[in-house]
Amino acid sequence: MIDLLAMKRTYPVLGITGYSFLVIYLIVIRDFTFSIPWTFGFFAIAVSVAVSVATLMHVLKLPERFPKLESHHFACKAPEAERPLTHDEWKKKYEEWEEQKREYDSSRIRLRSIVHTPAEDGLNCVPVILVGINPVSAIVSGLVFGFLHLRTCTYLDCISKAVNYSLVCLIILPHGLLTVVAGHFLNDLIAWVAMKVIVKYASKGHSGTE
Repeated sequence: MIDLLAMKRTYPVLGITGYSFLVIYLIVIRDFTFSIPWTFGFFAIAVSVAVSVATLMHVLKLPERFPKLESHHFACKAPEAERPLTHDEWKKKYEEWEEQKREYDSSRIRLRSIVHTPAEDGLNCVPVILVGINPVSAIVSGLVFGFLHLRTCTYLDCISKAVNYSLVCLIILPHGLLTVVAGHFLNDLIAWVAMKVIVKYASKGHSGTE
């Protein structure tokens, strides 16, 4: 099931399906409810979840207990050697791996991907609205949302996204699907800018140490 996420056609198909759900819902149901304050509520929930997860990670020392949480399912693995390596060989191998990791992280940060956030909301929120907004449907939608990000995010990121989106479905969605769409777009735009800045300065810092 997870391997389906690695297929090139999977996300285009999901994108088309998500946009179809969104457009059909707006045309048929004609629900154009929108709230500017709750649009920023999406970002507030995302920040709250991020801070809470970071706090739990620090207090419970989860990275030490479960180091795989911060790894990617589809990313390059840490360097391994079939024979004992010298210090210089290990250093070179590790630097190559770090470079691959930076390239992988950079490939995730694409402005055009933000354009597809409405498709994600259509795919995840429309079924919740049709079934009924409640804790169970919100949690299921959050889990699906987190699962679909396994291709580009760490396991920890996916867990955070699942919690975040569950709360969004439960708290923000009652104020309109378009409110969720706008809030999601705004949140990802801010995250894109922040990630670009982080990667840029991380690359400069790495270059300065060479």
